[in-house]
Amino acid sequence: MERETDKPAQSSKGSATTRTHALHLAALLVLGLFIVLFPLVENPEAEGKLRGDGIQYFSYLQSIFEDGDIQFADDYVELYPSRKEQAAKAKLLPTGYAANYFAPGAPLCWAPFYLAGKAWLAVAGAPDREAEIAFLVAAVRLGSRVYVVLSLVLIFFILRRFFDPNISLLGVLAVFFCTAYLHYGLHNTILSHNVGAFGVALFVWLVLRTGSQRDLKGWLLVGAVAGFVALCRWQNGIIVVWLAVEQAPIFFRALREGAGALRLLGRYALSSLLFFAVLSPQFLIWVVIFGPFKTPLDFGANAIYWGRPEIISLLFSVRHGLLSWHPILYLAVIGFFLMPKRRRAIGFSALLALICLIYLNSVTADWWAGDSFGMRRFVSFSAVFALGIASFSEALRSLLRRRPMLAPISVAVALAALNLFLFNEYRDIDFHRGRPPAFGTFLREEVGGLVSDYGYPFAWPGALFQTMAVPGTSPDEADWILTTYLLQRQDSMNGVVKAEYPSFREGFSEPLGEDGVYRLLGGRSGTVYLSRLEVPGGTMVLIDGQYEEEGVGEGEIPLIEVRLEGRHIALLSGRGSAMRNWTPAFIKARHWKLGLNRLELALWVGKDEELARYRKEGFNPLADETVRPNDGDYSLKVYRLFFFPGFMHRRAIEKAIDERLKAEKQRRQIRF
Repeated sequence: MERETDKPAQSSKGSATTRTHALHLAALLVLGLFIVLFPLVENPEAEGKLRGDGIQYFSYLQSIFEDGDIQFADDYVELYPSRKEQAAKAKLLPTGYAANYFAPGAPLCWAPFYLAGKAWLAVAGAPDREAEIAFLVAAVRLGSRVYVVLSLVLIFFILRRFFDPNISLLGVLAVFFCTAYLHYGLHNTILSHNVGAFGVALFVWLVLRTGSQRDLKGWLLVGAVAGFVALCRWQNGIIVVWLAVEQAPIFFRALREGAGALRLLGRYALSSLLFFAVLSPQFLIWVVIFGPFKTPLDFGANAIYWGRPEIISLLFSVRHGLLSWHPILYLAVIGFFLMPKRRRAIGFSALLALICLIYLNSVTADWWAGDSFGMRRFVSFSAVFALGIASFSEALRSLLRRRPMLAPISVAVALAALNLFLFNEYRDIDFHRGRPPAFGTFLREEVGGLVSDYGYPFAWPGALFQTMAVPGTSPDEADWILTTYLLQRQDSMNGVVKAEYPSFREGFSEPLGEDGVYRLLGGRSGTVYLSRLEVPGGTMVLIDGQYEEEGVGEGEIPLIEVRLEGRHIALLSGRGSAMRNWTPAFIKARHWKLGLNRLELALWVGKDEELARYRKEGFNPLADETVRPNDGDYSLKVYRLFFFPGFMHRRAIEKAIDERLKAEKQRRQIRF
């Protein structure tokens, strides 16, 4: 890759150029002051509060500077608000340490602000420990916002290498106000994303500044900064593919010419060595906390499934989809392809790095990033997105002769308004942030009705993919399928496996229980979705339905027929064991189809003396004269759905169910 050599167009009047630069830098200064002083605009009291993942990031500072170790158990007990959270987080692993799944790079960068806060408290004091922690949290939040400002300044200078000041400033403003960076740069600041954005911007700026023919010092600097980027979050380290694109033609040319290839390999090796040296604290922490050859990838939602990427969902799902929540990024991707020939290598480097990051995040078990404003795990790549946004804005501007900046500014303002609206709703509305939001419920009146009927418009590309994969799905079903996830959690440290293969809709509860997966079905029908990638390798059990025998005649028993897609599958009869009201019905994997499955429960009444025959596998009440349809004198209350491995014997399954039900009733976790 050749270094970009074209300079931004210079004005014939030097004074005009100087004034232009001064105006744009002044605008950046105003933006920086707004970001740093945002707590005064919003709610200063919130600055001292911690929640969610921020507690574990902050615990690095507490543990290292307060206790001189990385034993986080006591910090979790102090920082988590509820006793339940404290007990869960402070639980020790076999290594004797409490788990911390998050990277130390961001806390390392916050350390000067934390220590400055400690120094201030040593002089001024604090009324109590709670006030002391609140002050230190506020100091760290200030530090995080400083890195936001630094990242935006770096992004501006990156863009100035290729674009004029107007387009460069617009790119900076758009990437901040139109993406998830808005929320994490202003509101939820104690996470790794702000420092990660600074690290990636510093890497891109340094790579462009040193050029493709950089000397040994340049290679060492690039390797160290790349290691720092990975230390903030290991997935962000994929930005090094930028160097692969840059160096591939140079290295192969050296091989062809027979000169310089060994020298290049030596510099690559030294740069890589420094990369891993900077990243080594992360490896040491993993060894201490999790044990040799263990990483957070072996645990829970941090697990990685390399062969099962959820790329369509990650990009288009209303459940924090990268493009559906931040439509400015549609334009950024287009912008990579619109770059002129002299910048094409830059566009390809940026696009390839982005594609690799998309894959890495799509194979993560919780691809939707849990509680997230949009797709927060891409905030670190703000510098990459800014290049695409600026390129698109430049192309759009070239289409107009009069007031050429009006079009790109109008597009950016409209998308910023949408993002600000979502930003306010996300903070204020009462919906579960880890699940897909029902956009139709908080988009007002007619607009909300259209969204409820036809889906969120920026998610339509994903819905189109889904309707092609599962013919006959409605728009709202397509949106729902895109938000589902097929999760198999493997906790190799404790030997626990939790698996959830299907996704449920219409009357099913959220997952219940600690081992295996089961749901509550409160009605007579529901929809079960099975991924095109995996078929459940087990057996489905419907069991423990509660009912009222109103009007059931003497010598009769209630029956429930199980149907899939209108086809008779099994029959459940009453008067089961003492633990259950019903004998279980087993729906084997071969009965399910990939895609949508309509599960129906039909109500019947049969004769008591025929109970044994009713329970016989293959019995069909539609062809039996001893049963009659339910006449409304019988009500089904609840069914539970269990999944078991297909190799388990039926009696073993029944025994396991009884044990579960008994334990649940003792713990009073489930009430009917």
